[in-house]
Amino acid sequence: MDCGSTLYSHRNNGLMTRSLEKLLEDAHLCGELKLGGRKLKEFPTTNKYDLSDTTIADLSKNCFTHFPTELIKFWSLESLNLYHNAIRSIPNTVTSLQSLVYLDLSRNWLTCLPSAICQLPLEILLLSNNKLKQLPNEIGFCKTLIELDVSCNVLTHLPPQLGQLSSLKCLNAQNNLLIELPLELTHIKLARLNVSLNRIASLPVELRLMSSLESLDVANNPLVSPPTAVCIKGRVHIFKWLDVKSIKEGRNRGSSWKFNSLKSNNHSLDSNMDSLTLSETTSLVHSSDEGANGSMEYLNKSDRKHKETNRYSNNASPEILRVSKSNGSMSTNLNKYTSNNNGIKSNDKPTQHTQSYREYKEFLKQQRTQESIYKGKPLNNDNNVDQKDIRPYIKPTTPEITSTPVNNLSLPRTPNPSPNIWSKCNTQVAKNKLQFTMKREYDKAREEAELVKQLRNTIESRLKMSLPSELSPALSDGVVLCYLANHVKPRSVASIHVPSPAVPKLTMARCRRNVDNFLEACRKIGVNEKLICCAVDILEGKGIVQVAITVAELLKFHTPKSPSQTVHVPSLLNV
Repeated sequence: MDCGSTLYSHRNNGLMTRSLEKLLEDAHLCGELKLGGRKLKEFPTTNKYDLSDTTIADLSKNCFTHFPTELIKFWSLESLNLYHNAIRSIPNTVTSLQSLVYLDLSRNWLTCLPSAICQLPLEILLLSNNKLKQLPNEIGFCKTLIELDVSCNVLTHLPPQLGQLSSLKCLNAQNNLLIELPLELTHIKLARLNVSLNRIASLPVELRLMSSLESLDVANNPLVSPPTAVCIKGRVHIFKWLDVKSIKEGRNRGSSWKFNSLKSNNHSLDSNMDSLTLSETTSLVHSSDEGANGSMEYLNKSDRKHKETNRYSNNASPEILRVSKSNGSMSTNLNKYTSNNNGIKSNDKPTQHTQSYREYKEFLKQQRTQESIYKGKPLNNDNNVDQKDIRPYIKPTTPEITSTPVNNLSLPRTPNPSPNIWSKCNTQVAKNKLQFTMKREYDKAREEAELVKQLRNTIESRLKMSLPSELSPALSDGVVLCYLANHVKPRSVASIHVPSPAVPKLTMARCRRNVDNFLEACRKIGVNEKLICCAVDILEGKGIVQVAITVAELLKFHTPKSPSQTVHVPSLLNV
């Protein structure tokens, strides 16, 4: 019997050897090496045939524990299949395969991917069913990569360098430990994306901009944004939901931007009004016949004049320069005034009058009914100017006719310009508005704190349990809320996922089911849809006020019942 088995094994070895020689001979002739499914532990060596010009090599379903070094000499190799082996590492000498475009390393024992592979001109790289913990950052150098399969590994994140793969069309990363998708992934023109069976809670809003995406699979993820009910409907509904979210976020950003721009505009208006001097105020009165539009045009012109006169502020006073540009005769009289300096001493300050913007507009309406503001007066022979005639504008109780001619109007040069009356008004209004806003925010915060306190008291009194100081995390798993719904209406929530001593914390999927069951129970009981909170408010713990409103509306439907019908909460939930 032993002799027969020995003979049989020798015969099989002979057949195997002859078949290997036949395969090596075929590879030498046609350039395609087929050694798949032969349980080889070492690469067969032969001196009869030259295999360096092999273009396709199939070594799948063997027992190789390391990358065959003999393949390094295959300089023209284009396709290499090492599927279903026991390879643990890849040598750096693999960079010599500069013709390789297809590489299949699926179902091996790889724990890391060397950066040397990223230096190959690969188009298809299959790495599924390994033990990879991360991808090298050099993956961005694979500019020719079209398909990448890293499914069924233990990847916790995808490198942002994937956004540099401009030729990538298909990415399969299912059944990993991914928490989020990198934003850079939305910059490439993917056609198929599979990230199912991961731990992704939210998708980036920019994902909706991937117009080239034909297939998107995000199943079996604890998604909150967008919700699972939307993701089940497919790619089109996911993109629509992300569009709505983007519009809401953009609206919030836009409102803050408008507030900042309005604030900057008010600041520029105040600065322009600060530059309005006494001479410009007089000119503004002269242009009152043109109406409010003319006044605003003059404000813009005066701002430009103020910028121009800053260049010559070292040589002349701003009043003389402004008036000289607007009226030549006034410039002559003012120059005479400053040269003679007989009328008024430079240390004297003119009488100032602070008026509101409403008073100023009222005065303009009164002056429109007059033919002019100033009428003629006999000219004085001397060049001296009376101090009483030189004064800033003071709002009269009735329209007043002055007798000073426009040509002889002389204005004093004031070292310290009069304060801006409108900027003071704006500052006062801003302070009042700020005080009103702060009071409103304080009242709102007090009301919200009262609602949260009422929610805590309601739960503790109804369910006979004590809650921790942080209320939001205690309600995030939905267990307490489901028991509260059953307290209002028995058996409104049929099944509740409760933590056990062995597993004290529920998974995100079970928490989501509890929350969905609670919200559905609120709808069945009769709570108004507009007053029901969202699942995100409970799961993320950021909408505790909305949850308090929902619970308050739910308790309106509660009818007192006998003690035998009281809902008993498991002791595990009592904190």
